[in-house]
Amino acid sequence: MSNHILTLALIIIIIILIILGLIFYTARYSLQKNIKRTEEKLNSVINNSLENDFKNIKKLKLNGESLKQFKDYSKKYNVIFDVEINSIKDALSKAKKFAHNYKIISANNLQKRNLSQIESINKRLQVLKIELSDFEKLNEKHTKNIREFNKEFKQYNKKILNENYLYGDSAAKIEDNLGKLEKEINQFTKLVHSGDHSSAEKMLGTVDNHFKQIKHLMENIPNLYKSLNKTFPSQLSEIKAGHKKMIEESYRFSDDNFEVLISKLEAKVSESLRLLKDLEIGKVVSYNNAISDHIDYMYEEMEKEILAKKKVIKNMKIVHDFIFHAQKQNNALMAELERLSKNYTLEHDEIKNAKSFANAINEIYSIYKTDYQLFKSGEAVYSEILSNQQEAKTNLSKIEKEQRDINDSVADLNDEEIKARESVQQFELNLLNMQREIDRLNLPGVSKDYLEKYDALYKRVKDLSRDINQDKISMDFINKKLSLVSEDMQELLHITQSIVDNAALSERLMQYSNHYKNDNENVSLACEKAKNYFDNTYEYDKSLETIATALEKVEPGLLKRVQSEYNREKNN
Repeated sequence: MSNHILTLALIIIIIILIILGLIFYTARYSLQKNIKRTEEKLNSVINNSLENDFKNIKKLKLNGESLKQFKDYSKKYNVIFDVEINSIKDALSKAKKFAHNYKIISANNLQKRNLSQIESINKRLQVLKIELSDFEKLNEKHTKNIREFNKEFKQYNKKILNENYLYGDSAAKIEDNLGKLEKEINQFTKLVHSGDHSSAEKMLGTVDNHFKQIKHLMENIPNLYKSLNKTFPSQLSEIKAGHKKMIEESYRFSDDNFEVLISKLEAKVSESLRLLKDLEIGKVVSYNNAISDHIDYMYEEMEKEILAKKKVIKNMKIVHDFIFHAQKQNNALMAELERLSKNYTLEHDEIKNAKSFANAINEIYSIYKTDYQLFKSGEAVYSEILSNQQEAKTNLSKIEKEQRDINDSVADLNDEEIKARESVQQFELNLLNMQREIDRLNLPGVSKDYLEKYDALYKRVKDLSRDINQDKISMDFINKKLSLVSEDMQELLHITQSIVDNAALSERLMQYSNHYKNDNENVSLACEKAKNYFDNTYEYDKSLETIATALEKVEPGLLKRVQSEYNREKNN
């Protein structure tokens, strides 16, 4: 039994040893493959060296800062190839020995560490390649810059030599600036040709800025100089002569400071020319804008007076006639209002407004006379007179409209009075006819409510008649009362007609009920009730409704037939 267990244990140990052997063998095989791949990556780095790049850059014959940078890059490159790569080669050889001797962990650590170093070297070499290529790019760029600088410089130099008359005294300063620029271009060219591209690149911004400044001067000075040398002096001379001639021709200005302003502007032109000579472009632009604005102002003032004179002459008679027409209209309006005020109460300040119109017209006429005297004496500021004329026309138009409105509002007072009197007469006739109609039927009486309405309306009509027959009346008051009385009159006419119609129909139906009274108790009772409404309470509508309801039951359609017959008789 013990031998059997011993044998089994031995078998298990052998199996474990075999498995461990397989594991170690597999691990070693995998590690050896990784070491081989790492060696291949290292060889790839070595094969893609930057030797040719460095040779090409050396041909550029760098100098100064650029040479210093290049040497720094060479040093880094040499460290990589002479130190780091050799160190990696030794480490990988050592890793292979460790793997062969089954020192798996040590070999694996060496392989991974060196793989990481190779990747680091690869990245640094890529950066170095880019930095080396920048030398070539800078060389191409700076060579192109030299060509462009020389071309532009020749153009500007030629222009200032051939067209210096366009620049006036500023030409000398521009030539000085071009001289300085030429020195900078030469210095830049020298740096490029000597291979100091780093210093050349730093200088490039300065040269560029100076070219922009020269370009700005060359483009803007001719127009500025032309304005100061020709345009402004010519305009100021023209304004001076024009102003003098206008004064001689009796033109005047509200604020005549032309001579002082012209002197100030001439001084500003001289100052601006001095600034232009010193190439103070910003200040010159500001000065020129101010000069131009003042010149425009003077031209506008002169043109304004010339145009105003034509309109003033044309308007003189128009405004004169307008004033006297408005006065005539106002006098007629005042006379009419005075006449009407004897018979009517004018309740809308008509007379007060007409008097204010007269004052306004007189004020307009006073301004007109002053302006006319200035015009005749040759001391007129035509733009001011034109403004007064335009204001006068506007105000006179407004006055005449308000005059018409007042005239229209009082023109119908007589007609309104006649219509009001006719209405009162009609009201009185309506009241009389209503009384006659009630009396004609010989009714036993009418309701207290009807009598109160009739009496109240009768009194109001009498009051209205008295109001309209006074020596001086208010048509506003009369018309308001007429409107209220008219509404109540229509209502009473309707009530009266209803009483007459209901009473007449009720009487006819009660007479007709005699055919049924003896034989029909309902008709008999209804007849008595209807008669009570008719004779005692004077409720003729209830009387008609009571008898009509009873008779309709025994003779349908009777009420409609009797109503039709009644209406025919009434209309005939």
